[in-house]
Order: sequence, then C-alpha cells, then structure tokens
Amino acid sequence: MPELDALPAAGTHALTAAGLDPASVVLSASTDVNADGTFGEGWFVLTDGDVLALDGQGAVLHRIAYADVTGVRSEAVVGGGMLTIQAGADAVDLIRYSNALAPKFGYIAQWLSERIEWRDGKKDNEPDWNYEEERKFCKTCRLPLPDEFTPCPACMKKHRVFLRILSYLKPYKVQAIAVGLFMLATTVLTLMPTYFTRIMIDDVLATPEALAANPPTSLGKIFRSMGTGGLALLVAVLCLAGSHAVSQILGVFRGRLHAWLGLRLSADIRAQLYERLHGLSLRFFDKRQTGTVMSHITEDSGRLQGFLVDGLQFVVMDGLMIVGIGAILFWMNWKLALFILIPVPLVVLGGGWFWTKVRSLWHRSWRRRSKLFDVVNDSVSGVRVVRAFAQENYEITRFNDANEDVRSYETRAEMLWATYFPLLWLSIDVGALIVWYVGGRQVLGTEMSLGTLMTFNGFLWRFYEPLMHASPVLNWFSRSLTAAERIFEVLDSEPEQYDDGSLVDLQEIKGEVEFRDLTFGYEAHKPVLKGIDLHVKPGEMIGLVGHSGAGKSTMINLICRFYVANSGGLFIDGEDINRIRLSDLRRQIGVVLQEPYLFNGSIADNIAYAKPGATIEEVIEAAKAANAHEFIAKFPDGYDTQVGERGGRLSGGERQRISIARAILHNPRILILDEATSSVDVHTEKKIQEAISRLVQNRTTFAIAHRLSTLRNANRLFVLEKGKGVECGTHEELMEKKGIYFKLVDTQRQTSEIRSQAEAVSG
Repeated sequence: MPELDALPAAGTHALTAAGLDPASVVLSASTDVNADGTFGEGWFVLTDGDVLALDGQGAVLHRIAYADVTGVRSEAVVGGGMLTIQAGADAVDLIRYSNALAPKFGYIAQWLSERIEWRDGKKDNEPDWNYEEERKFCKTCRLPLPDEFTPCPACMKKHRVFLRILSYLKPYKVQAIAVGLFMLATTVLTLMPTYFTRIMIDDVLATPEALAANPPTSLGKIFRSMGTGGLALLVAVLCLAGSHAVSQILGVFRGRLHAWLGLRLSADIRAQLYERLHGLSLRFFDKRQTGTVMSHITEDSGRLQGFLVDGLQFVVMDGLMIVGIGAILFWMNWKLALFILIPVPLVVLGGGWFWTKVRSLWHRSWRRRSKLFDVVNDSVSGVRVVRAFAQENYEITRFNDANEDVRSYETRAEMLWATYFPLLWLSIDVGALIVWYVGGRQVLGTEMSLGTLMTFNGFLWRFYEPLMHASPVLNWFSRSLTAAERIFEVLDSEPEQYDDGSLVDLQEIKGEVEFRDLTFGYEAHKPVLKGIDLHVKPGEMIGLVGHSGAGKSTMINLICRFYVANSGGLFIDGEDINRIRLSDLRRQIGVVLQEPYLFNGSIADNIAYAKPGATIEEVIEAAKAANAHEFIAKFPDGYDTQVGERGGRLSGGERQRISIARAILHNPRILILDEATSSVDVHTEKKIQEAISRLVQNRTTFAIAHRLSTLRNANRLFVLEKGKGVECGTHEELMEKKGIYFKLVDTQRQTSEIRSQAEAVSG
C-alpha cells in the first residue's frame, strides 16, 4: 500500500477510538498547515472505508465515507493549497498545506480521482502509485536545488569559479603571457627607486666618517668612483628618473594590453551567456522574470568585466609586490623584518572572516537587485494598464519596497567594509611604529645605517600597501565572484536538447502528427492534458475546440516542442519528437499567434525574419499573399516603415497580416494558427481569412479559433474537455452527435443573438 509518511501514534489511537482498524490505512500524508491557516502538523488519511483529516494530536477533524466521495481536487489558495473532497452535492475543504507540499497533495488528488474511477468501474485497472518527489536535490550535499536548471550553489567552490574565469584565457595565451611579463617587469622597476634611496643616503651623500663606519655597497662604490659632489648625485638621480620612466612606459603597454584582454574575456562570456539563453527550454524562462534574465546579461557581466579589466591586475600586482618586497626585507635585515609580520595574522584572519561575510551579503543583494529589475520591467511593460487603473502610486510603492530591500543589504555590506578597513589601518600603523622603534635603536647603536632604515621603512609601506588594498579588492572580488556564479548558473543549466549522437535529421517533414496516450502538465502533479490520442495525416487541417483552459494551446506548445510530455508520446512522421533535431523541427513549423510579436524595425525586416537573406521580391510576394501589401504601400516609407516596439505603431489587424506574411515566407510544413482572427473587426477578419486560406494549402494545420464558425473548413475538429479528448469529427458529424461541440456552438449562437439585439437597441 502507498504510504508517503508514517502515521503518528496519536493518529493510530484516534482511528482505534473511532472503531477503525489502523491496518486498514491505505494512504497517510502529513501536512504543515492547520485548518486556521497557521503552521502546524496535520494528517490526511485514507482507509478502506473513510477519508479523514487529523490534527497534530490525532483528533479527527473530518471524516467522509469513501463510498460517498465522487471527486477530489487540489486547489491553489493564498500562500498554499487546499485538498477538497466532493461528496455528492457537498464540497468539503478537507486539509490545507503550504506551497512546498503542493506537488505531493496534487499527486494525491490525481491518484485518488483515478482510484475513484476504478472503484466505480470507469477504469479497468487500479491506478499505479509511482509518486516521485518533484523537488530536485543536489547529488553531493543533498540540499534542495533552486530549480531543475540551476546547479547547487552550496557546492559551487569559489576557487573553481575563479579558475573557470581564468580558463577563458586559453585562446589568448600569448597576450596573457605578455601581460604577466609586463607586470613582473613593472614590479621590479617599481621597487628600484626605494632601493636607490639607501644608495643615495649611505653611499652618495654620506660623510667620510659615516663611510668608515658603514662601507659602501658594490653599487655605491660605482657611484663613489665618479667622484664626490654633484656628479655622483646627478648620476644617481638620473638612474632614479630612468627607472621611473621605463616603469611608466611599461605600465602604458601593460594597461592597454590588459584592458584589451579583460574586455575580450568579458565579451566572450557575455556572448556565451546570450547563446546559452537561446538554447534553454521555456521551462527555464517560466521560472524567471524578464528583469532577472536581463540582469544576468547587463549587471552580472558588467561586474565581472570591471574586475577582469581593472581588479585582476590589482590582485596580480599586489601579490608580486608582497612576495618581492618580503624577500628584500628579509635579505636586508631578517630580525627587523619579523616585526613587520606582527599585523599579518590579523589581516589574514580578518580578511577571511570579512570575505565570507561580505560575499554572503552581496549575493543576497544581487538576488534582490534582480527582483528590482523585475519590478521596473513589469511597470514599464504594463504602463498602459498602470495608467488605465490609476495605479501609479501602487507601482511607486512597489518599487520603493524593492529598492529599500536592495539598499538594506548593500548598506550592510558597505558598512561592514567601512568598519573593517580602519581597523586594518590601525594594525598596520602599529606594525610600522614597532619597526621605527626597533630600527631606530639599531641605528643609534650603529648596528644599521640610517639609509638602510629609511629604505627599510620605504619598503615596509610598499609591503603593507597591498595588504591595505586587500579589503577593497576582496570586496570587489566578492562582488565579481557572486556575479560570475550567477552567470555560470545559466551556463551550466541543462540545454533544451542534448545531442548524444542519436538525434534524427528530418530535412523534409511530410506533416504526419500523432499523439499517443499523451499526458502533460506544466507541473507534473497537475496534468493539463490527459491521455490524448490523435492521428493527423499530412495536409490535414485540424480545428482544436474547447473551453478556455481545456488544453488547446498546450497541444500547440507540445507540437513546437516547447515542452516535453510527462508520459505517452508525440510523433512527427513516425519519429519521436524528442529524438528529432530541434533545428530541423522548428525550421518546418510556422506559427501565427493571437497577439503577434513584431520586432522593433522595419516591416520588411519583420517579414524577412522567417527567412534571413530573402529578397525584397520574396517579401512583397509574401505580403501580397497575406493581404498586407495594400496597406503597406500606403505608408510614406512603404516596406521601410518602422513598426515601433512590439509593433505598437500598427493596428492589430496590420500586425496580424504581417505575421501571416512572415509565416508564408517561412513556408512551413506544419502550420499553427492560434486565435489568429479573434481581436479584429469583420472587414479585417475577412482579409485575414483570405490570407489564411492561401497559407493552409498543402500544409498540416492546427487551428484554434474563438469563433467556431471559422473552423467549418477544417477536415476534422478535435474537442477537448478538462484536458481530455472527448470528440473528434467533422462539423456536421459533431453537430449531429449533439455533444459538447454542439453545446459550444449553440452557446456561441445564443451569445451572438443577444449581442445583436443589444446593438439593435442601442442603435
């Protein structure tokens, strides 16, 4: 027997007290919401004789005889869902649950409904119990994944993210090596002026008494050999000037080359991201709003670009500085160099803590920034609706709430940085003061020259400088890695179709389409289509008929393979649609939608979108076939007329005919017409119908129409009711049958008569 959860002892006692045998339990499932809507434990229990709802202590809240149950449904309500039992004319809201448990109770409702049909003899076999948890979990850490497309954020190692960014350098190895050599040379030249300070103080400017106490170095002897006075000083200054000049010249080449390389890398990542977005299924976009997707391409790639162009060279240069200067300091005076290391543990440990904390805050901040983009996109896209309902203040409030959420997390991150950085300065100041004190005593005791101490202190600040940069660089680095993680989430998402070498090439589709016992739901526990069987011959026109929500558009989505069936199959020319190469399939499918989408550009560009490289003659011929040439020619700019965003400068009928012209130019083998004439006037509808009559010739056509009268020319009509195919035949056959189709036609006829009478009265 199926059992989702173990029945609690309290529930067992309640069943016993009610005179029921606990062994008779067929199914038990826990819920997390009480009857009053508060969070708490509850239980759904199905026995051989009853359907029960128990509270967390096992008290029976509802009990309905199983024999009286005629239907079960799961309904979405605010913040969760509700399992409702239909017992005759009475509907009982049996149990409530949160959205997290919606898949489980949705499946229970579906399974129990099928079991009732089996109980009543409407099904030959008892339904199988094959429930699988819809929520996906990481195979490594077992934490729940955000969705089926996103890799586990917890298992995304930060060093791997960084190495993956660097992997984009492979095509530019020569440039990367050149940048590295420039950085190394610049680092060496940057250190030379500080070392020359010691030469000038101890060797060039030193008195004979000082030279006797501290003999000159080898390089100092060279300067001393030039004689005392201004000449040696002039040569030393010229050497300093030369090192500065060469360092700056190399810096120019390094900066230009690094900028080119960083921008090239970010452009490659942005291009790969955009390409991957076009390779993902519609399910990916169903779970994300437009603003979120846009933020990946703009905000995230921009953050990553900033770090690759500017931040990465800081990291490398600072690393070289720390290693190089550290080696010099220990070579000059290893005892004094040990005092420099006193603040380092605090800086390193504090940096590790800071890294973890600020990265978490920036990650949350970016999530909320994406939501802010979603709010802006919604408001701008729906500005006409906002104005029509005078909801400007509501939209402003919604934006301010989202904006405040972003500000809150970004403020916390910036305030953390502002607190950590001064503390870092304080620890570094303490280290520098210790060196001054200890080194000064050595100078007073003639253990070290003044020039060496001055040089040592000069190197000391150059050693601490990268450590002081560590805080803002870590801050910068954490933001960039967060952006990179979000980009790689998209890049690592499963593509719409994976080619394992077994995909079928169909260069020429005949147009045979077959649904075989197909079941599909956008959520697996809520099937929209149930057991669909339909065989369509090449060149046949099928009208899809049914109430709103019956599953007509879903069938169209499956033919286009926007989604994949949960069970059963869909076959094109005898081939499983899942094994057909998508480029071959969609290249031979044409779609005319109720609300056609036109891109911002010219009319000619929009018609030719279906066939890149089409000649203007082909475009005009397609426009004539779509009854669009006449109104296009009346525009001052003709086919060069700009349609505006989403085609907003054209009327609905004009947009529709351009969409039909686009489909005609596409020359598909399978044509889909989704409410192509529902939103136009009678005159325009006639024009569109004439264009469609030309378009459907010799093509397999699936048509959905608001006005059933427009489907009379279809070879067959396929009637859907609550996701099931209930009738199929010609218009005459279905009218004679006097079934669901007959009722739909009769209802529409009565509605038309009422509308005509109303217009006559108002006229």
